[in-house]
Amino acid sequence: MSGGRWNYGQCNLGYDMYPNSEVCYGLGENTKYREYTKSVKAARQANPMCDKQISELVYDVLCLIYSCDWYLSGDTGEEDYLEDVQFFKKKWLKIKPEDAVRAEIDKSVSETKDELYKNFGIPMDEKEHMTNADKIRTKTDKQLAEWLTFVESKILEMQPMLGKAALETDWLEWLKEDVADDSGYQSQ
Repeated sequence: MSGGRWNYGQCNLGYDMYPNSEVCYGLGENTKYREYTKSVKAARQANPMCDKQISELVYDVLCLIYSCDWYLSGDTGEEDYLEDVQFFKKKWLKIKPEDAVRAEIDKSVSETKDELYKNFGIPMDEKEHMTNADKIRTKTDKQLAEWLTFVESKILEMQPMLGKAALETDWLEWLKEDVADDSGYQSQ
C-alpha cells in the first residue's frame, strides 16, 4: 500500500519544509543510513524553523511518522519501525542538555567550515579531514573510555548480521579513516 494512513500529510509537509531531503529514516540498510545522514544535513541547511537544532528535530519527527505510517499500512515490519523508534529515542530523548549543546556546537562548527570552504572555492574533497585517530587525540581519558565503550557496543550490535567479520577490524586502517557519523554516541 506504500503508506497513506494519514493521507501522506507527513510527506507533503516534509517535502515542503525540506525540499532537498528524503523524509524517511530507511535505517534497515547501511546505505540508506548514509542517505539519512546526507538528508539530515540538507534539512539543517534548509533550516525551515529558523533554528537548526529545531529544524533537525522536526525533520526526525517527520521521519518517525513516515516510518510508523509504513508500518501501520503493512509496508514494513514491526522490527523496522521499532529500529527507527530506538534511533529517534537515542538521538533525542536521552541526551543531557550540556551534551546537546556540545553536539550543536560541533555540528555548527562543521557546517561553518564547509561553508567557508565553499565560499573560498576550495573543493570539499581537498579540505582537511579528521581521522578516527585525530578524534581520539581530542578526548580526555574519561571521554575516550566512554567513546570506546560506545564503539564496542556498535560492533557487537553488528556481529549477528556480519558474523565473525565484525570482530576482525583492521585497527590501524580504521585509525586512518575519516571519522564516521557517531550521532548515537552520548558523552557523559
